[in-house]
Amino acid sequence: MGSSENLWRNFLFFSSVFVLVSVGLAAPDNPDTFLAPNPVYDDNNAYCTGDIVDYDVSQMDVTVNWSVSSNQIYNETLIDVSNNSLVNSTLGSSNFTEGQEVLCNITVFNGSIGSAESSWEYDSIIAETFDPVISSGPDFSNYTRDHAFNVSAVVTDREGEDELRECRLNVTDGSNQVWKTMNMDKTYGDSTEVLCTFSRIENTSDFQVLEDLQVMMWANDSGGGVGNLTRINPVPNNPPVVYDIEPEDDSETAASTVTLEASVLDRNGEQMNVSFYEDTGSGILLHENQSMGQETTTHWDWNGLSSLDTYYWYVNVSDGHEYVIERFRFRNLMRSQFRVDTDFLYRYSAIVMSPNRSRVVPYTVRNTASSAKNDLNTSVVGADGVLASYGSSSSGYYDLSPGEEKTFRIQVSPDVMGKKYVNVTTENSNYGIETVDRMEVFVTDRPTNRPEVPGIGLLQLLMVLFLSTLYYSGRL
Repeated sequence: MGSSENLWRNFLFFSSVFVLVSVGLAAPDNPDTFLAPNPVYDDNNAYCTGDIVDYDVSQMDVTVNWSVSSNQIYNETLIDVSNNSLVNSTLGSSNFTEGQEVLCNITVFNGSIGSAESSWEYDSIIAETFDPVISSGPDFSNYTRDHAFNVSAVVTDREGEDELRECRLNVTDGSNQVWKTMNMDKTYGDSTEVLCTFSRIENTSDFQVLEDLQVMMWANDSGGGVGNLTRINPVPNNPPVVYDIEPEDDSETAASTVTLEASVLDRNGEQMNVSFYEDTGSGILLHENQSMGQETTTHWDWNGLSSLDTYYWYVNVSDGHEYVIERFRFRNLMRSQFRVDTDFLYRYSAIVMSPNRSRVVPYTVRNTASSAKNDLNTSVVGADGVLASYGSSSSGYYDLSPGEEKTFRIQVSPDVMGKKYVNVTTENSNYGIETVDRMEVFVTDRPTNRPEVPGIGLLQLLMVLFLSTLYYSGRL
């Protein structure tokens, strides 16, 4: 038993030593290299990025090899790179041209360069340029009265505005053409945008106003990239402008003759034809002026208008290239036809009365016209006045035939002493037409106050006294 026990103990001892030795002598892991997909390329340089990871050591050595068309042209060595680091390498654009294959190879050594354990990875691209892009335009804008025009366009280069070298322009109608080198404004927009412009293309003797032109534009950058765009633009024209219209749109007039008036302007300095039309289905010509100056005002009297009608009209202005139509309307009310004759039946200079008493004064509305007057309303305001027959301050709507009249009994009952006013208004509320009559009311408690006698005022009493004196003097 003793010898067997010792044998078992020896077996366990040597087994433990073997395991420890085996662990201590295990080979280290190779480092891992993760190369960013496709080395990044632009018009300036190529860039290669690698992510370095090794769980056995804290630092590693790295080499980066660049090859162009299978020829190694650049080698970069990095010593003692920390674990879990990002390695970046750049190859200048002078080392390759468009169409060549550019390859990046990153090798990582577990420790120093030349150690047995290493990892590498590579990737390649075909060098190409990022061409400029004409991102807006080319657009035309009118420059002067003779139809010269400006051209503008926005050019974008992803490598930055400093890469752009030239903008060129060709404008043609098939028979005539103009070549121009455009100006470049690098202060425009962000750092990737340039505004290319050319001011005043004057070949309008060959190019006709509003004629469609083929516009071709090129933008070149320092990397040899070219952006181009073709579009169709017409030779620009500024159409005439219509302003200061009389009567204003949706306005109201009140006459049998209304003056139509319009001011017109042509920014190209050309003569214009100006016409007024009645805007019915057929468009009846009312008036026309030809060969007007570049800025002028024209007018015409429209006669024989009827009341309560809405009139539609429009202005047609032509500069020989384009025409502009502006439409308007107005409503003709002819207010005089709605007015009525109104008056108090007895024309008092004033009403004198005691407080807390009532006084009734007749008020008449007459239609002396040859046509009916409809939707009239008579109302009373002030001096506690009401329409006695209606028991309210308003009569409501009523009509008067030609020669017809209507008499209202205006009752005033002021209870506060002093000077008051009673206002009686007759109106047609549909058209804002009204007639207002006013009378003063004096409220006093003086004992000399006498009952009111319709139609006899102070002056009339004095005349009666004077005539009576003369009469009796003659008798004597």
